[in-house]
This record gives sequence, structure tokens and C-alpha cells, in this order.
Amino acid sequence: MFKPIPDRLTLLIGFVLILCCNRHTNANEDISVLPLNKISFEDLDAFNILGDNWKIAGGIQSDYQIKNSMMIQDGTGTLVNVPTANSRNNLFTKLQHGDIELKVEFLIPKGSNSGIYLQGRYEVQIFDSWNVENPVFSDVGGIYQRWDKSRPDGKKGYEGHAPIVNAGFAPGLWQEFHILFRAPRFDDNGNKISNAKFEWINLNGIRVQENIEVTGPTRSAKFNDEVAIAPLMLQGDHGPVAYRNLQYKLFGNSGHLSLKEMQYTIYQHSNRYMPDFDTLKITKEGTTSFLNPDSISQQNDHYAITYSGELDVPVEGNYLFQAQVNNGGDLYINGDRIIHINGQERNATNSNITYLTEGTHQLIFHYFSTGWGGPRLSLWYEGPGIEKSVLGAEIKESTRQIHEPFIIESDSTSSRIGGFINDSGGIRTHVLSIGHPEKVHYSYDLNMVSLISFWKGPFADVSGMWVGRGKSQLLVPLNATIESRIEVPIAQLNTSADLVDQTIFDQLTGKGYTINDDGRPEFSFKYQGISVNDEIYPSGNAYTLIRELQYISNRTHENIVSRIAHADSIELLPNGLYRVDGQYYIRIHKSSGQKASIVDVNEMQTLTIPILMDENKSEVRYDIIW
Repeated sequence: MFKPIPDRLTLLIGFVLILCCNRHTNANEDISVLPLNKISFEDLDAFNILGDNWKIAGGIQSDYQIKNSMMIQDGTGTLVNVPTANSRNNLFTKLQHGDIELKVEFLIPKGSNSGIYLQGRYEVQIFDSWNVENPVFSDVGGIYQRWDKSRPDGKKGYEGHAPIVNAGFAPGLWQEFHILFRAPRFDDNGNKISNAKFEWINLNGIRVQENIEVTGPTRSAKFNDEVAIAPLMLQGDHGPVAYRNLQYKLFGNSGHLSLKEMQYTIYQHSNRYMPDFDTLKITKEGTTSFLNPDSISQQNDHYAITYSGELDVPVEGNYLFQAQVNNGGDLYINGDRIIHINGQERNATNSNITYLTEGTHQLIFHYFSTGWGGPRLSLWYEGPGIEKSVLGAEIKESTRQIHEPFIIESDSTSSRIGGFINDSGGIRTHVLSIGHPEKVHYSYDLNMVSLISFWKGPFADVSGMWVGRGKSQLLVPLNATIESRIEVPIAQLNTSADLVDQTIFDQLTGKGYTINDDGRPEFSFKYQGISVNDEIYPSGNAYTLIRELQYISNRTHENIVSRIAHADSIELLPNGLYRVDGQYYIRIHKSSGQKASIVDVNEMQTLTIPILMDENKSEVRYDIIW
């Protein structure tokens, strides 16, 4: 285990990064995969109903401190299991699956236990494993053990697989599984020739299982045999659980796209724009089986290529095509331009979805390389029942070097690391990440003066800052990360008191941070004559962050509020906590004085507390629980 990088060095790294870079976002949305299919939770028509413990609801609230707490709201969109003494049945989909990519959100109350059975046979565990430090197979994200009563005592259970890390959240919060499962394979005589396999399981965005074979049904499976196709089963005989947004893709025997009769023409070209190929000088022509510039051109740059041939499509449906090139390229199918990359970016990626009928189609790919980063052309596709694959690739042994992670842990003291962070808005560059021995950590944007994310458990991998000259400069959290979306913790209401002023940055001055006597950073900035101090640290009982905001001014201010949370959905729960986007709780301390309110902001919601100066000072204090 690596120890924290010396503090002066981390501060220097962060300072250099801030000087060199600004936050960058990609303005071009990239469709990297085909959309998943969705099972409707407007009713129970997608399921074979065996009992009345399963219901459709509009939403769920749960007190994370009360066992099996489930408060069901009227409406649709949520599937709920509330088992009783008389009805505790499992639920089976009418959908039958073999290989499947599955994504589903689930909510489990305190102390509850459930599971998802692929093909009704292989269980991925759902369990209230909040803050379990050393998870086992029966914790959330585990692949449950098999069971054989004929084995000796103490060995009846076998082959259980614990999750790599406990990426679970607090009870009563929405969590997400994303699973790629392979069904067992059988020969023509029905003999099994390969086991069922979980390619991977992600829990809350973190890989918790990878390449796990299951030799047979796990304990409490509905069926003891193994088959190629079977329904999905949601366990209903243990504890209460809720689901929403159940999505899937089925992969089967649809075949693959293939190229035939491929020809190429190489031209002289030195401009960084897509050329008019009719005006270029031809230097070479021939046939090929691959979309690989290196295999047909002896030049490294200053040339263009036209590939043309037939694309064989095995099944009708929507197809995604995704290209990555240095420097530019256009994909045409049946004369329609599907992808355009203009050559103005390095390693540019673009994609599109088009509908193709079964049969043969004309394919043309125009490509050019002008010496900016060297030649590169990769074309991926995905279709109905067809997993994402490379089209026209020459099979070569991989030469890519796999680097070991460079792990930073905070075993006895806090760690402060300056580096870049990826979030849903792109790459944030002005970031300080703080790791604590209490195993709760966060990242803070020094430019936007905002708490941007937090996580628990292991701290961070900084190999992106050191390996290969630290090109990416990325710090990667080692567990499920929640993006807070809080932004600047101060705002001004307009005269109608229903909108938050979003022009705050025009009047904001960041002051960086200082280190207090406890060795923790205190961030500060000024807004309209108000000095704001911001401190975030672990609670005494761990696994919770406390945030203290202090507002200081020698004059009164009207309609100025402390911004506590900003989200698509903020709910006030019966226990007085606020649930933010279903992902974390806010508990406002009584010492904050004023009553919080939820304000609508551009189809989103903001949780605010009025800032009322008492002896030139106002303080807001709250817990973040997840």
C-alpha cells in the first residue's frame, strides 16, 4: 500500500495544474452504445404474477434508521415487494434471456435482504450492507454461494463470491446494478460445454465482480437444472425491496457484420480538412480485408484513403456505428453519410445510429492522415442482438501495456491531492481531493468553490498522474462516487423568491484555502461583501461528512441564502431528513437556526437556508449521509 504523497508536493501539483488548465467539456454528445430496452413498471403485465406481495407504486420513502421501513407512494414507475406471512412469492419476467446486459435501480430498507436471479438460477445479492468494511458473498454485489446438503457440515455452502469492494449506499437510497451475464452453453446433444458466467457486475458505477464462472444454480434458485434460455427472477420471499428503471439488451445468434469485396485507393493529401477526392492524385490501389491504414500504406502521414465495398447485414434493425480517427474520416452507407469527423481534433470520435435491412449494403469510408498524432482508424458497430464489436479489424496480439494502479490511502493522517477529476460535466481541473483515515473522502473544485463529489472506503488511484508522464492527470476514486451538484454554497433569490440567481460567478472572488489546527483545509471566497468559510470533515462516528459554512459581513443582505443541495429531486422525509436525487441524505443541524426550503430552479430543485446575520455572522451546519 502506498503512503500519501508528501503534502508540499501535492500542493505544488495542484498549483501547477490550476495555472496550466481550465475546465474542459465535450460539446459533442457521443452515442457510444445502442439504447437499452425498458420493462414498463406502469403495471405488472411484463411479469408472471404468483402472489399479491408485488405492487406498482409511484415512489418509495424509507427511514434509514428503522428496520424494513417502506412508505409507498401512489402512482406508477416503481415495482415494490412487501412480503407478508401469507404472500412472499418470487416474481418472474415474461422475458426469457440467455446472454443479457442488465441495468436496474433498487432500494432496500434497513436490515432487508433480497436478490436478482439471472435465468432464475444465479443470484446477485441485494442486502443492507451499509458500511460493512469487509464484504462477503452475502453482502450487496456478492454472487451467492451454491449449496449441497450432501456435503459435510461447514462445507455445504461453496463457490460464493464476495464483491471486490463494498460499493453499497445507506438503506432507503436508490442504488444501481449494471450486469453483463453469459448463459451456459450446450452442445447439440444438450450437454453443457461451458458454465454460466458473470462478465462483470457494476454496483453504483464501481466494478465489484469480474469474470466469475458459476458451475450451477446458487442457493434458493427456483430451478436446479441449467438451460440456454430462462426468465429473470426477483426474489420476493425474504425482505422488502423496490425496483425502478429495469433495462436490458439481449445478445443471441444474430451473427456479425462483415465486409466483402473491399477495395482501397490511396491519394496524396496534406491538408487538415476532408478533401475533394476527385481532385487528388492516386498513388496506390488494391484490395483488402481490413480497415487498417498501416497494412496498405508505407507512409505515416500526408495521405488519404477511400475504402469501398459491401457490408453484409445478418438481421434487420437499428445499428450503431462509432469511428475514432487521426485525423479525419467520413462513413457512408448506401450513399448516406453516417459519420463525419472533420480532422480538427486528435483521436476524434463520432457515432450515429442508422436502420439497416437484412442483406448487402454499399459501404465507403473516406480517411485522411496529415501527421497529427500518426495514422489511426477504428470502426465499431452494435446491432440487434449483436454486441459492440470492431468492424474490419486486423487481428493482432495486443501490445498495450497494462499499468498497475498507484493507490493512495489515508491510514493515519489526511491526504490532500491536487489533480483532475472526471464528472458528468467533463473534466474538472481546479480540484483538491481530501482523503481521511475515517474512510470518507471528497473532492472540492477550487475554481467553482464547490463540493463536487464524495465517496467512502478506499481513497484514490493516482496512476493517471504519474504513469506515462502523467498525461491524463486524473485522480480516480476507488469506490462509488456521488456527484453533489451543490455548486457555490451561496445564492440570491429574485423578488418572487422562486428562482435562484445563476449569475453569481460575476461577483464571486475565490480565496483558496488554508490548513487549520486539525490539519483540515478551510475554503474561502467572497460574494457581495460576504466572506464565506467552508469546512468539510468526517463525523465522530465516521461514514458521514459534516459541512460547516460560515458567512461573515458587517451589513445586512436581502434574499441571500445558503445553497445546501441542487438536484433533479429533493424530498423532505418524515424523519426530517432530505433525500437528494434518491442518492444521499442531508440532515440540517438545529444550530443552523433557520428553516430550510426547496426552491424550483429551471426544472430542478435547490435546498436553501436563509442567511440572517447575527452579530455580523451566520452559520449553517449539516450532515451528508450515504
